[in-house]
Amino acid sequence: MVEIQSRLNNGIGFAVLDGLPTERWGERASRAVSWLLTNMLAPAIMQKSKGARVYDVRDTGAKLKHGVRRSITNLSQEVHTDGSFLVGSPDYLALACLRQAEAGGVSRIASLTTAHNILMDTAPQHLARLYRPFWWDRQAEHAKGDCPANWLPVFEADGD
Repeated sequence: MVEIQSRLNNGIGFAVLDGLPTERWGERASRAVSWLLTNMLAPAIMQKSKGARVYDVRDTGAKLKHGVRRSITNLSQEVHTDGSFLVGSPDYLALACLRQAEAGGVSRIASLTTAHNILMDTAPQHLARLYRPFWWDRQAEHAKGDCPANWLPVFEADGD
C-alpha cells in the first residue's frame, strides 16, 4: 500500500490493485479486505449523508428521480463528482469491484488537477471563476431542514 499511496500522491494520482481473489473469498470477506486496504491509505469518510462509509453500486431496479442515485439504476453515468453533500474533498477515492457487471460497468477517471493545469496553460482567464463558489445540488443527500445545495468553488488554493 506504500507504493500505491506514493503513486497516488506523486504520480498520476490513480492506481489499480488487481488480482485479489474476490470470487474465492466471497462478498463478505472481499468487502472486509477492501475496507482494510482503503483505511491503510486514509480513514474512510461518509458515502451517504446518513453516515454509510461503504456504498454499493448495483442495479436495484430503481427508477431515476430526485434523490435516487444513478448508481442504483441500470442507467449509464457521465463523469461526475462524488460527495456533493460533503463540504470538503476526500484525499482519495477507492472503488472495489467485487462482481463483474453482466453488461456495462465501464469506469472512467478524470483528473481535476490535470484539468486545472490545462486551463492554466490554455485559458487562464476562465480559471478565476472556478475559484469562486457555485451551487452544487446535494442530490437529496442532506439532513431534513438542511440546505439542499452547497455553495462551494470547484478549486481551492492550499490553506483555503
